[in-house]
Amino acid sequence: MPALDALERTIATVTDLQSVVRTMKALSGASIRQYERAAEALAEYQRTVELGLQAVLGAGLRPAAPADRRRRPGGGRLGAVVFGSDHGLCGRFNEDVALFAAEHLRPAAGGAGLRLMAVGYRAGGHLAALGLEPEKTRSLPASAEAITGTVQDLLLEIDAWMAADPDLTVLLFHNARPAGHPLPRP
Repeated sequence: MPALDALERTIATVTDLQSVVRTMKALSGASIRQYERAAEALAEYQRTVELGLQAVLGAGLRPAAPADRRRRPGGGRLGAVVFGSDHGLCGRFNEDVALFAAEHLRPAAGGAGLRLMAVGYRAGGHLAALGLEPEKTRSLPASAEAITGTVQDLLLEIDAWMAADPDLTVLLFHNARPAGHPLPRP
């Protein structure tokens, strides 16, 4: 009867495993909906932040044209804040935003000069590798509660830039999920 006992243990193990798989599927389904709700909330948060930045900076946020065509009539300098990440495993997230910013900022890097700040150490490193050394690189907030303080610090820095050069034009560079593209499933 040892073979029968072994078979019964195997059947019990498979039954337990099926129960675990059913539980994992249920948790996964609940998590997907939670992620979808979080993505919807983040989209609304992004819209709110962009509207706030428009109000504070006094200009509409729109895709950047090459920097030399975006200068103000007074010939003022250009400032830029590039948002990336502090962590790896983001695919080409940091490389893409740094390359896009570099393509648009390179004309301003010489001549009248460029004020450049990176938010996220990985993006700052990629900018430096592309020949655009940020004056300052800040870490991203580590929690939702820290976002407000980080934004306040950024606004104070931009305000100091603009106080030193009233004709300064400030551009913001960040990644955005293309409209209509769903979030990846966990």
